[in-house]
Amino acid sequence: MSWWPSAGGAAWDWGWTPYPAVWLLLIAFGCAYALRVRSLRPGRRRTGDPEVSADQIVLFAAGLVMLWAALDWPLGALAAGYLASANALQDLLITLAAAPLLLLGLPRGRPRPEQPPSGLRDHAMQRLRRALGSPVVGGATFGIALAITHLPVVVDALRPSPWGSFAITAAWLAAAVALWSPLVGPLAGRHRPPYLVGMLYLVAPFVFPKVVGAFYLFRDDPLYDVYEAAPRVWADVTAHGDQQVAGFTLWIIGSFMVIAALAVLFFRWYQEDRRMSTPDSLDVPADPRAVDALFDVPGGWAALERLIASVQTALPPRWSGAELTFAYRELGGETNETQVILELHVALDGRAEAQLAHAIETDYEAHLASLPALRREQIARRVAFRIVGYGSRVS
Repeated sequence: MSWWPSAGGAAWDWGWTPYPAVWLLLIAFGCAYALRVRSLRPGRRRTGDPEVSADQIVLFAAGLVMLWAALDWPLGALAAGYLASANALQDLLITLAAAPLLLLGLPRGRPRPEQPPSGLRDHAMQRLRRALGSPVVGGATFGIALAITHLPVVVDALRPSPWGSFAITAAWLAAAVALWSPLVGPLAGRHRPPYLVGMLYLVAPFVFPKVVGAFYLFRDDPLYDVYEAAPRVWADVTAHGDQQVAGFTLWIIGSFMVIAALAVLFFRWYQEDRRMSTPDSLDVPADPRAVDALFDVPGGWAALERLIASVQTALPPRWSGAELTFAYRELGGETNETQVILELHVALDGRAEAQLAHAIETDYEAHLASLPALRREQIARRVAFRIVGYGSRVS
């Protein structure tokens, strides 16, 4: 038994093999995350702390499952010393599945204006945020790590050793975190690029693995000694044939995984940045400040859209001259929060205005009541409504 999968040269056996270090790594990730989530429960959160939703917990758990599938038996053992195709699949699972899911599951704080660093630790954290939020750094780190960890001299030297095999895996995971942090990382903050730029940025994981895949597909002899000399898992699959399967994996399966990520990113961009208007209804301006203020409020945009729908439903059948606009109020405190106020400009008498406010309040509060207490409290603080001129307010 080895503590981490490596190329030992033994004949392949489909009997289960334990790898304790893989389990300990996953348990450590899981325990650290659970402690963080526990510290953010209602009653334990401090002012300015981030929050975590049930969806984020599910995403983080899915990331751990993907990481476990990539590292543990059988894929981890096959990738370490038997099949170049398993090595390619492991690379894709870590880079395009486990890393983004783990990042999406991390608690997210609200974007804050950057303060001048006051010490060495503040300087280091500010540099880390800027580095993880930089597409240039993320793309370059991913490209360099991908190139180095696929060099024959590196693979043949490191894969036979548990420490060396662990170093390759750690480099992949670190490079994947650097790649995805500008798009979905919690430290990106206000430096996160627009979604359209993010879609262009995904050219990096789409193209870079294909360079490696081209060497696999078009080389006439095996590229790695460690896989050429390994005992055959299947007698009719040669080392050269396995290498061509690895190239196919990077070209075809990798492309589908990037396209899936692109579709998810486009959907999020469409949901959060689209201009919210429908025929014969109120037009809502696409205000960048409103997007920024609600960017990291879980359910914030959904609540705003529900509030807009409540307004449209509650308006009298023959309303005219009505207009929706955004206003803002700085809440102050340590977090520098901004409240987004949806204002309805409409000419109604006092009685009609009171009836309208009551109808909107009833419908909107029914939506808030269906949410978890922590999310409801956060949304109620950050999203409000008022009819201009009469002082009515639903919040």
